[in-house]
Amino acid sequence: MRVKEVRVEIPEYLYEESVRLTTMGLFRDFSDLVGAGIRHELAEAKRLIEPESARWGEGLAKLRARIEAKRAQTGYKPKSKEEVIDELRAIRREIWEEEYQERYAGRVG
Repeated sequence: MRVKEVRVEIPEYLYEESVRLTTMGLFRDFSDLVGAGIRHELAEAKRLIEPESARWGEGLAKLRARIEAKRAQTGYKPKSKEEVIDELRAIRREIWEEEYQERYAGRVG
């Protein structure tokens, strides 16, 4: 891999923290830490400039995978279409009774 030597100026506190982390062995050396930081920032920047649909699809795929993994862990059995509709109707009825029935009950008829 070809390398390019560059000069950068950073706040002293960042340099001191960088030295501390490399001394602890978290990074091979200062160049390794800087490279890791640049790679991370470039990846984040690329995610920002990707088309929205690409990020949306990626996020949806990850969410679906997490849901399926959780279902497998808990032994969850998906509900039928009819069960889902019945549950939604019950929730709608409960919301009506709690929030709206008193307001509109006198107006019916």
